[in-house]
Amino acid sequence: MSQNTRQEVLAQLRRRYARAGRLYKAQLLDQAVALLGYHRKAAIRALRAGPSARRAPGLVLGRPKTYHPETLLPVIRPIWQAAFQPCGVRLRALLPEWLAAYETDHRRLDPDLRQALLSISARTLDRLLAPLRRAGGDRPAPGPAASCVRASPARRVDRDRPRLAGAGHGGPMRRLSG
Repeated sequence: MSQNTRQEVLAQLRRRYARAGRLYKAQLLDQAVALLGYHRKAAIRALRAGPSARRAPGLVLGRPKTYHPETLLPVIRPIWQAAFQPCGVRLRALLPEWLAAYETDHRRLDPDLRQALLSISARTLDRLLAPLRRAGGDRPAPGPAASCVRASPARRVDRDRPRLAGAGHGGPMRRLSG
């Protein structure tokens, strides 16, 4: 049964339940349990309750945004990448110095945009940069040094050496199978 049909049936049963006597109410409860799959006590609550007030769809709660990501992100992204992708708190602290460098290298910023960038919070910066972080943020691939460390002979020797359980944790010293 669809949700709309369920609501229509429940509304019709509510109207009957409100006008019914004791014996007829018991029959209506049995019908609600059979049709809607409610437990008896849940059916009683549903039939005694008034129709639920629906909230208007698309209602946006909370304060309106005071920043516009489509204007701030094109300036923040190159600064964030040039600063080696710091967190919002560190980027917020670095932003006044980096904005001066951005203006000399790229373009002069509108005074309103500059003020918006200087007044933005660290948490807002984290929210703006979250999609870039999830996408990888154009991080450089690990170079040859990282692959050399993985394949170094010292790592292979460590793998073949038996490990000791509880070493450094105050536990008994015993050998584990490799």
